[in-house]
Amino acid sequence: MEDPDPGVSWRPHLNRANAATTAGFTAGIVAILVVVSTGAPVPAGWLWTAAGLVIVAAVADLVDGTLARHYHTDGPFGHGLDTISDVVSFGVAPAIIAYSAALYRHPVPGAAAVVVWCIAVQWRLARYLVRGHQKAYTGCPCPLAAVLLAILLATGAGLYAAMAAMVVLSALMVSSVPVPAWRDLIQAGKARGTAVLPLAVPRKGQMS
Repeated sequence: MEDPDPGVSWRPHLNRANAATTAGFTAGIVAILVVVSTGAPVPAGWLWTAAGLVIVAAVADLVDGTLARHYHTDGPFGHGLDTISDVVSFGVAPAIIAYSAALYRHPVPGAAAVVVWCIAVQWRLARYLVRGHQKAYTGCPCPLAAVLLAILLATGAGLYAAMAAMVVLSALMVSSVPVPAWRDLIQAGKARGTAVLPLAVPRKGQMS
């Protein structure tokens, strides 16, 4: 029996990485449903639920690439799936959360902030498709921006604080500011801990 065509059949794409991507996409959809179903203004408890779902989507986005590279299942389908998921989870979902939490009070500038945010995420993801996976980020990663915005909203940020955060984070997402990757930060932290450890361990005969 011949292998199914990966351009037609979904079976060749059933793997851990794509499952993680789909889980992140689902978290983003549920976050949207949470704030839409409760109506504006969204109660604080539901805002934290929505923020938690955005964080789940960010963790899934962090995991899916690692899984794809580890199991050698990365490819055009996975990249496309990941991009679509990111548009929803880090573009549309945080924007809807922001509008339902605070921006609805001034519909026109609020809608403008939503559009600016979504365009920034769209352009950033398009740039990622062109550049591919890099050792260091250029500009603020959209999962990080989405998590920061969602947490800010959940803590009760007002209209102007929410709009300012969206504009600043949108600018950072499409900027050329170099941002170290998570792996580099973790390795730097381990290296610093290793360097400090000998100083922290008491020598023989020293008092604790």
